[in-house]
Amino acid sequence: MIHPTILIISLITFAIIIISYSIKNADFVAISLLCGFVAATIAGLTLGIGIGTFVDYIAWDAIIIILSMSIITKIAENSNILEYLAVKLFKISNGNRRIFFYLLCIITTLLAAIITDVVVVLIIGPVVIRLCHFLKIRAGTYLMGMTICINIGSIITPFSSGENIIISSEFGLDTLYFIQNYWIFSFILLIVTVILTDMLLLKKEPAI
Repeated sequence: MIHPTILIISLITFAIIIISYSIKNADFVAISLLCGFVAATIAGLTLGIGIGTFVDYIAWDAIIIILSMSIITKIAENSNILEYLAVKLFKISNGNRRIFFYLLCIITTLLAAIITDVVVVLIIGPVVIRLCHFLKIRAGTYLMGMTICINIGSIITPFSSGENIIISSEFGLDTLYFIQNYWIFSFILLIVTVILTDMLLLKKEPAI
């Protein structure tokens, strides 16, 4: 049976969390924890539920995996590995924009399958923009291809994003499940994306 009071309080706390995320100086994590604690306390007192029941619903394995991936992502971010990789790709392509575009899309897809997609965009994106500015070519095509491929890479593994980790933990999905069900689809999308972007956009741009 749905309890109106608990439902209203849950919606209010959820709205506060969403609003706090858009406020510049607000501590989103602290507000989220506080709202969750308030909602759980009110629900527990209203329904007579003990704290042990709420603790049992916490997906500790998902939290540990997300924390581990965050540590790996932070290490990659601080060690400038991704910036080095982007510059290295350009050197391997010998200035050939088509080869560079293909390599960029492939690498960003694979990176997004391992670390957070947002980190890949924030680190590699500015490097690509600087390279394109240096060569006096438009960066839009490369950034668009990279963005699409990062989203494709996010569905390759169960640990590529927090959402994947939570869903995989809840339904018991492992890496083998993703390989059997998503890898072929993902690589087909990657090939189609690269070819279409090359034909429709990159091919029409002036040579370096």
